[in-house]
Amino acid sequence: MVSTWLLSCVMIPFTAIWGREFKILILLPRTNTHWKYSFGTEMSGVAALEAIDFANANILTGNNSLTADFADTRCDQIQGLGIVVDKLTSTNYSAIVGPPCSPVCKHVGRLAAYKNIPMFNGVCQGIEMLNKNVFSTLTRFLGTFDLVGGAVVSFLKTYKWKRVSIIAQKHADPIWTLTRDAVGVLAEKNNISVAAKETLDLIPRTTHLSQFQTAVNTSRIVNRVYGDFTWQQGSPRDEDLLKAFSAVFWLNYFEPPTAQYKDFQERVIKRSKTEFNFTYESDENVPYQAANLYEAVYLYAVSLNNTLEEGGDPDDGRLVSQRLWGKSFSGIAGNISLNSNGDRNQGYTVKKMKDVESAQIEVVGHYFSIKGVYEPDTNVSIHWPGGRSEQPSDGPACGWENELCPETSQDLMQTLIISVVIVVFSLVLVGSLVVLLIYRKLKWSRDIAEMRWKCNYDDVKMHASGTESRMSRISLNTKGSYGRGDDVRFTEMGLYKGATVAIKRLLSENVILNEKYMSEMKQIYDLSHNNIAKIIGVCVDGKDKCILTEYCAKGSLQDVLWNEDLKLDSTFKFSLMLDVIEGLRYLQNSFRKCHGNLKSSNCLVDTRFVVKLSDFGLVDWRKKQEVKNEDILYKSPEELFEERPAFINKKASDVYSFGILAQEIVNRRGTWYLKTEIDVEEILKLLKNPMTCHKIRPDFDEDVCSESLQDIIRRCWSHTIEKRPTVDELSVDIKNTAYKGKKGLNIMDNLLNRMEQYANNLESLIEERTGQYLDEKKRVEDLLHRLLPRSVAKQLQTKGFVEPESYDCVSIYFSDIVGFTSISASSTPFEIVNFLNDLYTAFDAIIDGFDVYKVETIGDAYMVVSGLPNRISNHAQEICHMAIALLNIAKTFEIKHKADERLKLRIGIHTGSVVVGVVGLKMPRYCLFGDTVNTASRMESNGEAMKIHISSDTQKQCNTDSMFIITLRGELMIKGKGMMTTYWLQQSDSYNFSNLTLKDGSFLTIPSAETQRSPGRQNIDGSEIHGIKPSSPFDKPPTKLMCTRH
Repeated sequence: MVSTWLLSCVMIPFTAIWGREFKILILLPRTNTHWKYSFGTEMSGVAALEAIDFANANILTGNNSLTADFADTRCDQIQGLGIVVDKLTSTNYSAIVGPPCSPVCKHVGRLAAYKNIPMFNGVCQGIEMLNKNVFSTLTRFLGTFDLVGGAVVSFLKTYKWKRVSIIAQKHADPIWTLTRDAVGVLAEKNNISVAAKETLDLIPRTTHLSQFQTAVNTSRIVNRVYGDFTWQQGSPRDEDLLKAFSAVFWLNYFEPPTAQYKDFQERVIKRSKTEFNFTYESDENVPYQAANLYEAVYLYAVSLNNTLEEGGDPDDGRLVSQRLWGKSFSGIAGNISLNSNGDRNQGYTVKKMKDVESAQIEVVGHYFSIKGVYEPDTNVSIHWPGGRSEQPSDGPACGWENELCPETSQDLMQTLIISVVIVVFSLVLVGSLVVLLIYRKLKWSRDIAEMRWKCNYDDVKMHASGTESRMSRISLNTKGSYGRGDDVRFTEMGLYKGATVAIKRLLSENVILNEKYMSEMKQIYDLSHNNIAKIIGVCVDGKDKCILTEYCAKGSLQDVLWNEDLKLDSTFKFSLMLDVIEGLRYLQNSFRKCHGNLKSSNCLVDTRFVVKLSDFGLVDWRKKQEVKNEDILYKSPEELFEERPAFINKKASDVYSFGILAQEIVNRRGTWYLKTEIDVEEILKLLKNPMTCHKIRPDFDEDVCSESLQDIIRRCWSHTIEKRPTVDELSVDIKNTAYKGKKGLNIMDNLLNRMEQYANNLESLIEERTGQYLDEKKRVEDLLHRLLPRSVAKQLQTKGFVEPESYDCVSIYFSDIVGFTSISASSTPFEIVNFLNDLYTAFDAIIDGFDVYKVETIGDAYMVVSGLPNRISNHAQEICHMAIALLNIAKTFEIKHKADERLKLRIGIHTGSVVVGVVGLKMPRYCLFGDTVNTASRMESNGEAMKIHISSDTQKQCNTDSMFIITLRGELMIKGKGMMTTYWLQQSDSYNFSNLTLKDGSFLTIPSAETQRSPGRQNIDGSEIHGIKPSSPFDKPPTKLMCTRH
C-alpha cells in the first residue's frame, strides 16, 4: 500500500508536467461522384477540428492535448470496417468519433466495445445500437430513429390521424428507409394503420408514379421521409408546386436561434474552404449534423479531462463513455441531454408553409423526446389545404370502401341505372375511339409506306463547282477565320426538282428501312417551321446515301460568327439567339422532344439571316460522323457522365448547349472563350472530372453584353438541372432583355433592322475593298513602270500587247568592268552580288537625272539608251554627259571587299536607228533590235579601261558641244563591221558639273571619296553598302542622293 501510494505521488506530477497527446480517429465518408453527404468530411469535418481547437485551449489541463486522423468509410460496411481495423492496428487511438452511417456504425461499435475504446457518434441513429450490453462504449449525440418515430406518432395523434402511407428516398446510406421502418413500427404499436410503405429513387420514373399513386389511393395522410427535398425560400413561383407544398409539414431537428450557433455555422463555412477545399453554395446551410459532430468531440474532451483529474484510466472506454450517460450539458446547438442509455434526448421542430401567396415557412410546433408530447404553437394559425377552416380527416366520410354508409334499395336502383348508362356510354365512346384509332393507324401506315421523303440520287444534279468552302460563302470575305486559318468546311450542293439543296453524306454503310426509322423519317419530313431547316428528302438506295436539306446561302452560324468582316450589334445577336430558341421550342413541343446535338455548325443561316436548326434525329444513321473535341464542349454534364441515355433530361441538356452557343454569339471568340490560356484538351479533362466539372465555364469578354444577359446565359449552363430555365422561360427572358425600351418592335421590324445592318456593313466592306484594290493597283503600276517605260506600260495595260516601233536615231551606251573575271574568281558570290549592287545602284541614281532609259544589266554589263521611248534631238549629248558622270563615279568608287583595287570601267557609245518591242508573255522584256545595238556593244568591247569609246556617228552629234574633248582614235577593225573610224570622248578642262542642268532642273554634283564611304544600307550578307540609301522595288530611285540643287 505504501509503495503504491508513493508511486502515485511521483507519477501524477510527472504527467502534469509533460502531458499526453490523445489521438482521435474520425470516421466520415467523403463526397463521391454519386452523393454529397451532409454529414461527410467536406461539409461537416471542420466541426470536429473546431471542437479540438476549443478543447485544447479551454478544457484539457495538464499539458494534455487532442489530435485527430480522418478516414473515409464511404458509407460501406466492408470498406468502413476494413479501414478501422487497419488504422487501429497501426496507430494507438484514444477514441473513435463516427462513423455516421448506421450499417458501418454497428460493426465499428462492436469492435470498439471489444477493444474498450470510447466511441462518440454525431449521427448513427440505428435502433439496433440501443442494446448497450453489446455497444457498451457507444455514446450518440443525434436522436435515434425510434425518437423520430415517436415525434411523428405524437404529431399524428395530436390531429387524430390513424391511417398513413410512408414514402422514403433511396440513398447510399439507408438512413431514410431505416427512418421509414422505425416510424412504421411505432405507428402500428400506437394503433395507427400504415396503408403503404414505398421507396423512390432520385430519378423520376413511371414506376414511381404508380407507387406514389398507390400511397395516395389508400390514405389521405402521406408521410414523406425524403430529407434532401424541401421548399427553399426565394424559389421560382410555380403555382402547382406551391399548392402541393402548402399541404406539407416538415419535421426538422431543433436548432437554437442563438448568436453562438450562427457564429459556429459561419466558422464552418469559412474553414471548410481552407481545410477540405469545399465551398458552400450561396443557398446551402451548414447541416445540423455538423453541430452533433462538434458536440461528440467536445464532450469526449470534457469526459477525458474529468477522468484524468479524478485519477481514472483515460484508456478505459467504458469509463470515459458511460460517465456522461444520464446527464445534461450545454452545447453549441443548445442543451445536450443524454439518457441513461447514452443516447441523446432529441428536440424536433415542425414547420409548414404559411400560405400560397407569401410562400413563407413558419414553425407550428415542437416535440422534445424527454417530454414525449407534441406541442403545437398556439400563436400560429395553420392554413389547411383546400381552403379548409379545420384539419382534414384521415379518410372519406363513408370509409375507403363505403363500409360506414350502408346503401338503401332506392340507392341501389339509382346506382344500377347510373351504371347501365355509364356502361352504354362507355361502350359507344370506346367503340368510336377504337374506330378512330384504327383509321389513324391505317392512314399512318399508308403514309409511311408511301415514303414521300425518299429520293432517287440520280435525280440530283450536282453543281458544276462541286463544293464550296466556308470562306467563299460570303463573296467579299478574303480573311481567314479567327484562329482557324486552316479549318475549311465543305458543303456539297446540288439541284433537286429545280431547287438548290445541301447534300449531307451518310457514313453508315447499312441504312435499315424498318418501321422505326421509316416512322421517324416521316415525322422529321413533316416538320415545318421558320427556324427549322426543311428536310427535302433522303437517298437510301445504292452506295450514295445522303440527306437533302434546304440550302442556306450564308452557311452555318459558326461561319457567320467567324467572319470578322461581318459586324454584329447587340440587336443582331439577340435576333440570332431568339431564332435558335424558337427552333428549340418547336422541336421540344414536337415528337422529337429535343434537338440533342445543338452547336453553331448545326445552325444554318439563310439569305435573310434567319437561323434554322439542322442535324437532329436519325441518330443511328449519323453514328459514324466524326465528333471533334470542340463539339464535346456543347455537351451537358449529365451527357458526359450518365451511362444510361434514357435517363438524361434532354430538354435541359438542350438548354445547357444553348448557353454555350449564346456565349459564342456574344463573344465571337470561339466555342469556349476563357481569359486564361488553356487548350481544348485541358478543358475537356476538367469537364470530365466530377470534382471540377461544375467549376469551369466560359468567360465573357468585356462589354460584349449586359449583366442581365450574362445572368441568363449562366443559368443555362448551371450544373444543377433544376436551376436551368426552360425554353419557354428563356424566350421570355431574352425578349425582355432584347426589347427593353423598344416597345412595338415586331417581327417585320426586326427583319428590316437585320437587313439594313447587313446592307450598311456591305457598303463599308465594299468601300474598304475598293481602297485595297486601288492601293494594290498603284503598287502594280509602279512595279510595271520600273520594268517598262511608262508609255509602253500604258499601251500594254490598255491593249494587252505592244506594237513594235522604229526609231530613226538613238544613242546607245554599253559599259562593263575591266578585270571582272579575275575579281569574280577571288570573291565569293555574296561579295560579287553586293559589289555589283553597290555600283549599279549608284549608276541608277545618276542616270535618273538624264533623259535616258536603262535597258538592262547583264552580269557586269550596263546598257542605257537615249532618244526612246521619248524622242529627243540631243540624245547623243545626253548619253555622253551621262557617260562622263558615270566615269567620274567609277574613279572614286571603292570595292568594299577589295579596298586596294580600283574600279576600271570600259564604255562604248554608238548612234543609229533601232526597232523596239516587248518580247514574251512570261516576264516580258522591252528589247532593242538592229545593227546599232551590236555596233554600240563593239564600241565597248574594243574600248579601253576608264575611257569612253564612241563611233563616228556619235562624234558628229556631239562635235559642236564645247564641254566635250573628242580625240580621233583612228580606224579600227570591228568584228562584223570591218574598218571603222572611232573616237575617244573626254570632258573639257572647263567641264563643271555644277553647270550641267539635269532633266528635273537640278545640277549634278559628283560625291567625293569620303561621301562614297558614308554609312548606307546593308548588303544581303548583312554588311553595308557605301554611299547609297536603302530602297525597295516599289520606291522611285533616289535621284536626289546624287543630285543637289544650287
